[in-house]
Amino acid sequence: MFFFFNDIIQVIELGGNPTIGDCAMIWRAAIKAPLPSAFLKILQTTHSLGYVFGSQLYDEIILLCLDLGELDAAIAIVADLETSGITVPDQTLDRVISARQMIDIAVNDVTS
Repeated sequence: MFFFFNDIIQVIELGGNPTIGDCAMIWRAAIKAPLPSAFLKILQTTHSLGYVFGSQLYDEIILLCLDLGELDAAIAIVADLETSGITVPDQTLDRVISARQMIDIAVNDVTS
């Protein structure tokens, strides 16, 4: 997966413009891997190219991060989407907030 992503980065650095299909291929590979650490970078790169995918893909990525226990990645992706003007559905936001609250409660229980 990183091989393909690095190729796309090189294409951009050389002045080329990867297609939306190229970016979709990278997304599919990252989701199958799964590589939450790469999600934000891929998101930022595809948006810098002017490509926006459907909310269903973004929801899948955010929920996958939560399922993998990668709350920080989920929060970063939500923040980036909101900054880019992409609306995150309320139910997805609720799941991220709920996951964050569960961690806060667990930390408070341990420190009490």
